[in-house]
Amino acid sequence: MKAKLLLFVLACPLGLFAQTLNYNIKGKLIDTVNARYAYLMTLSYRVALTSDKLFQMTPVTDGKFEFKGSFELDGRPYQQASIFFSPRSNITKEEIQSKFRNFIWPSAYDKVLKDIKLENMTLEFPSLSQARYARVTDGGSITALEDAFTLSAREDHVNLLKLIRDNPDSQASFDAIESAANSFSYKDDIKTFWGTPQTLFSLLSERLRNSQAGKMLKSKIDKDSKL
Repeated sequence: MKAKLLLFVLACPLGLFAQTLNYNIKGKLIDTVNARYAYLMTLSYRVALTSDKLFQMTPVTDGKFEFKGSFELDGRPYQQASIFFSPRSNITKEEIQSKFRNFIWPSAYDKVLKDIKLENMTLEFPSLSQARYARVTDGGSITALEDAFTLSAREDHVNLLKLIRDNPDSQASFDAIESAANSFSYKDDIKTFWGTPQTLFSLLSERLRNSQAGKMLKSKIDKDSKL
């Protein structure tokens, strides 16, 4: 009995914290010129987001491709990833990492990478060189919402309040508020369409507000508001 109890206790941490994400990503290319192979990776030029755990390649056939797999989240709410295309089938992780280190590509302004979250979805890509502008046509709720927030940012955050109000329990909404809290000063006289980060934070679901990350963000917002 004691032996069984010991095994249970030892197994608990793994059972409590291990979280395996299964993903199925389908894609369609409108213009297939030079896009013979599709790559899915968790490497990133942003150090805080990069991971070398996932690097997949699959052929593009009749303008279509598919990625399937699983990924250990290790306590994270999601996993950032990206998709790009190439006429080559022999691109390696080391080659991509070298391009990052030497600032060859991608930069924040490159159009060859489509940033996504690992989840079940279908994407439609204009072309190899315009991968950044791919749109989610099915599934991919986090990725689609993140795309909407990105578009809102380009338009002076006009729809920010509505997007968060309509999606209070999405991690993408939480990330958008965190970004706003880091970008806008309480001392700015510029009027926004949504008020302050405190206004936005109150719109989040109880689950996100009471999470560890939520409490940390609330503490930061409250502290900044007193400056």
